[in-house]
Amino acid sequence: MNMDYSLCQALKYNMDGISRAVICYDIACQYFIHFHDRVQQNDHLEIPPNLNIEGLIGHFHINGHQDKCYTRHSPYFVPGIGKIDGEIIETLWSQLNEVAGSTRSMSKFHRRETLDDHMNDSNWKKHLRMTGALTEKLKSAQAEVQDATEFFEGLTEETEPELIREWQTLERKALRQRQTDLDAMEIFDMTAGRGNYLI
Repeated sequence: MNMDYSLCQALKYNMDGISRAVICYDIACQYFIHFHDRVQQNDHLEIPPNLNIEGLIGHFHINGHQDKCYTRHSPYFVPGIGKIDGEIIETLWSQLNEVAGSTRSMSKFHRRETLDDHMNDSNWKKHLRMTGALTEKLKSAQAEVQDATEFFEGLTEETEPELIREWQTLERKALRQRQTDLDAMEIFDMTAGRGNYLI
């Protein structure tokens, strides 16, 4: 209930004109199964009408899931998302683990205040470094796009045009059906032979 309430509140804030929300959550494969049912059955929960919510699992956690979760919930297979780690909170754990030892003997409120101070310090440092970090990520992404484009063009030249058209049709169909049937994404699964008809 708490997670549902938090998510619904976040999805109501400043969402005018936004029709799509992508939520990365460690257990999105389970959490979103009955999410809309829980919202409809609770008078205190609501989400904007016509908002399409896509539940993904960040790259840090998805490798610990079942194989089928990868094609269904990986950001790699969702147009417009691609290569993101999908993790925010986890990046703070290593810093907070260093503080944990000194907070053990504190009272509950003193511990909370100390952890809040460390979190605020971390957020402030992120804020100061944000422009530089985003600039570096942009440069890295541009280089990777160039490499990927060259590889893709080389692969395309070596592949029969009819086969490419067939693959593109299957891809568009799977991505269209993804909203209502996650099983459609199994055509991308190459680990168990299920994707062999895309080869």
